[in-house]
Amino acid sequence: MFYRSVVLRATLRTLAFGCALAALLAGCGPVSSGGTAGQSGSAGQSGSAGQSGSSGRSDGSVQTETGQQSHPQPVNRLEIDSDSGAVVVRPGQGPGADVQHTLRWTGDKPQLTEVVEGETLKITARCPRSGGSDRCEVQLTVTVPADTAVHTGLGAGAISVSDLAGDLELRSAAGAVTGRGLRSKAVTARSSAGGVELTFAAPPRSVDAESTAGAVAVYVPPGDLAYAVDASTTAGRVDVAVPDQPGAGATLTAHSTAGNVTVGYR
Repeated sequence: MFYRSVVLRATLRTLAFGCALAALLAGCGPVSSGGTAGQSGSAGQSGSAGQSGSSGRSDGSVQTETGQQSHPQPVNRLEIDSDSGAVVVRPGQGPGADVQHTLRWTGDKPQLTEVVEGETLKITARCPRSGGSDRCEVQLTVTVPADTAVHTGLGAGAISVSDLAGDLELRSAAGAVTGRGLRSKAVTARSSAGGVELTFAAPPRSVDAESTAGAVAVYVPPGDLAYAVDASTTAGRVDVAVPDQPGAGATLTAHSTAGNVTVGYR
């Protein structure tokens, strides 16, 4: 009986080892991981991913990936921190947000993440720090409720927003900053290398527009609201059509180090 038990246990161990070896030799199937780079993901309260596709080769040619991520939960603040690529923000119909992305790169793929914390959607786009001449762009088109507060920080690329009513802080180190049909009360827009142009559909309370190398233009709707205007340029022309009333509750500030400055009605 003892001999039979030993043989039985040895046989079982052999069978278990054979099964494990067979599984190993068969190779691992595709392994998927969620919410990381290049693939749009969300944490906290997550949205549903749309279709995405990629094209290109790994031989140094430009590769492309497109995709979409929906966040149905309420969003009242949008924060974008991106190394490179254009950003477009516009209003949508529902309480949530929708993010469309296009990645273009050579070498290592950019890393894109989307995280919802409370009612804040945070989008981060990072380029690999490999240096050299590799191309890296993350184009973002984000749809949010019109009264969402928007804060964007862009390393290189243009920022374009339209028809928004929430407070805006728009910054690009190398690219134009444009706002159209704005109903926001407070707007800060800055570019280190590019023009800044803001057009308002409703009178703002505080505007701070500045460019280190580019023209700056601020246009407000005509009306009875008085503005304290501060407009200047180091190299260029200053054209102010809005009466300056020092001490007024609403302020319009427009500065350029190298470019024309315009403050007027539209």
